[in-house]
Amino acid sequence: MESDERAPLLLTRTILQPSTQHTLACAAVIAANLLERLAYYSIAGNLVFFLYGEPLCWAISLATVTILVLTAITYYLGLLSGWISDSYFGRYGTIVVGYIIYIFGYIVFIYVSFYFEKFEIHDFQNVTYEGTSCNSTWQKDTRPPVCADGNSPNCLTALYVGVILVAIGAGTVRTNLLSFGGDQARSGGIRSTHRFFTGYYWSLNLGAILALVAVAYIEDFNFFYGFIVAGSSLLLSFLLFLLGTKLYIRRPAGAINVFKIVYRVISNACYVKRNSNIQDDGTVHNFLDYANMEHEGGKFNVNQIEDVRRLWKLCKVFLLTIPYWMCYSQMVFNLFLLQGLHLRVHFDNLTACPSNLTTSTIKAEGAGANLCLNISYIEPSIESKFLIPPASLAAFNAIFIVLFLPLIQKCYRFLSKKGIEALTWRRLWLGMLLASLALSAAGLLEYFRRKNIAECGLFRQVIGITHYDASPGISVLWQIPQYCLVGASEVFFVVTGIEYAYIESPINMQGVVMGLFWLASGIGNFIGLALPYIFYYIDDIWQPKEYINCSRIDKYFFILAIFMLIYSFIFICISKCCDLSLNSVIVETHQKRNNSEPESASATPQLARRRTVRPVNFESSVD
Repeated sequence: MESDERAPLLLTRTILQPSTQHTLACAAVIAANLLERLAYYSIAGNLVFFLYGEPLCWAISLATVTILVLTAITYYLGLLSGWISDSYFGRYGTIVVGYIIYIFGYIVFIYVSFYFEKFEIHDFQNVTYEGTSCNSTWQKDTRPPVCADGNSPNCLTALYVGVILVAIGAGTVRTNLLSFGGDQARSGGIRSTHRFFTGYYWSLNLGAILALVAVAYIEDFNFFYGFIVAGSSLLLSFLLFLLGTKLYIRRPAGAINVFKIVYRVISNACYVKRNSNIQDDGTVHNFLDYANMEHEGGKFNVNQIEDVRRLWKLCKVFLLTIPYWMCYSQMVFNLFLLQGLHLRVHFDNLTACPSNLTTSTIKAEGAGANLCLNISYIEPSIESKFLIPPASLAAFNAIFIVLFLPLIQKCYRFLSKKGIEALTWRRLWLGMLLASLALSAAGLLEYFRRKNIAECGLFRQVIGITHYDASPGISVLWQIPQYCLVGASEVFFVVTGIEYAYIESPINMQGVVMGLFWLASGIGNFIGLALPYIFYYIDDIWQPKEYINCSRIDKYFFILAIFMLIYSFIFICISKCCDLSLNSVIVETHQKRNNSEPESASATPQLARRRTVRPVNFESSVD
């Protein structure tokens, strides 16, 4: 290795064999990730209900903005924490600091919810149309001392401090834990790296399942005990991570200031191009090549220039993923949940479709009828004691991912034997197609939901303390296919994107690259938040100020599905026209290799590219 190349990884001293060491290190990271995700979704999944209900009684708009603040900081802090880990503290040190901040944030939520026990829950009054008015007063003598200010929403300052601390900790740990685990897996070769990313995403979704099902069930009865369980999970995650310290492969801190080197390379290239008369001798293939020290005035070597070029290429790929994230933001924790609240959540007491609750005109118009007016209600004589919480159906998304991920490698190998390689662009494209199918399934379900209401009337059901006007004859379980399709989409798009971002990134820029990946996700989510208001001005497709039956959400789903389908082919064209390294095979398929031959660190794509700069196929670099 040349003296000017990036510093090698520092191997820890251990009596274990290398294969055992990296396996245990990867297992520690995956287990820590599972418990950390459980803690995160335990807060994010129920935060609105925690703030909106008794005794906090925040306005629904403020509670909704708060979850947006949590998500925003978590997404956007990834880039900053990645830069800090690459430039100053190293990944290990940054993760430890992130965990400490995370735990302090959880302490705030546990502390505030502890005082809920001193509050006597009053009956809710003034039940409104699809909503409630929270009028109870939390007396100052029963509040936490930090929440005694009666001039603002209960515990506003304290809880926002908790939200910000949790967001900083979650964003820091998520971004760097992934890259740090990749460092451990890379020593085992391509197969180990792919298995790690599969296991990592598997653990992420298993943690989400446990949070959305088990912990959320506890929080429905008592938030204090729910936060205790989730906080204990976070603490255990931190301890598991620390227990693997002697097994980890760690890079030295402060090896390179990523943003500074990018700025200097670009500035030097601009200076040389402007002030020199370099002839076209075949050495300048790209604007950044002007900064090559072989040219007069150039100050950087080939490796440094190549790192900046690859970073720019990754930024272009991440920009192309924003439309996917925009559509994704409309699905699992957004409109799918809203749709589920207006589907039948009860199993028993199903009534026959009455013939006198809607007019003949509305019946004739079917799904296209105006369901805001002249629709009568079916009042159940006895309310069902068992219902399916619509939010829990999001667990089917994670369950499908957990079950499907272990099988996907076999699918890749089978396709490879048939001559169809699992190229990066193909996997991303398939993920977009499946997202389009999920949106189409949601639109179709919404069409039949509206049609059922037009024919039979509305069913007024109570979920918690809120009345919802639902379809009387269509069960919420019909949402399972669309949740599973979203899960399949994530397996192909998100997992592939994470692997691509890690493998294609320069070694000393992996923290920043993973931060950029999640930043693109955050940008897509925020664009998605603006979509309803854009469609507000397009006929009657979406009426954000009204409830769902006044809007044509079915049309909205179909429009997004068509957009995603068209964009998937645009994505293929762009990936073919631009050199984005999307024709590589980032998973091992059926290499002709002696099974007894060990996979060394030199067989990894990172070091392979260091020797051959830009191979077309990783398989050719290891054979």
